[in-house]
Amino acid sequence: PLTVGVRGGQDDTAMTLSVSGDGAAIEDGLRLAWLLLTEPRIDAGALDQWKEEVDSALKQLAVTIPMRGMIALQEVASGKDVRFTVPSAEHYAGIQLEKAQAWHDAIVSKAPMEVAIVGNIEPDAAIALANKMARAIWAMVTKEEDYRDPARAAAA
Repeated sequence: PLTVGVRGGQDDTAMTLSVSGDGAAIEDGLRLAWLLLTEPRIDAGALDQWKEEVDSALKQLAVTIPMRGMIALQEVASGKDVRFTVPSAEHYAGIQLEKAQAWHDAIVSKAPMEVAIVGNIEPDAAIALANKMARAIWAMVTKEEDYRDPARAAAA
C-alpha cells in the first residue's frame, strides 16, 4: 500500500511542514499540507497533551544540574530579557485554545512559503509534481478558492 506522512512544527516566526511517502502518494500529502495551511485548527486534546509534555519537560529541567546552570547563565547574559528565558510552567498551563488558534492563524496568514522536494523521486517527476502543485496553489490563491479534490469532483 502507498503511504504518506505529514509532520509539522512552528515557533514564533515560522511554520514548517514535512511531507514524506511513496512517489504516487506524495500528491495526497501535499493536498493535506495545503489544508493544514489554509484551514488550520488546533485540536483541544492535542493542546492539552502538548501542555502536559511541556510541564513534564520543565520539571525534568528543574532537577538537571547542567540545565539549571545553562538557564541561570542565559538569564544573566540576557539581563533577564523575557525573550531569552524559559517560560514558566504556569505560563504554558495558562495558554488558552482561542488565543493559541489566533496566534497560529496570524503566523500562517503572514508567513512566506518555501517548498523543497527531497527524497527518492526522479528529477523529472519532482519537477512535474512541483509545477502541477504550484499551478494549483496559484489558481486557488488568485481565485480565492478552497481546494477541490479531483476524485470527488469526478465522482459528482
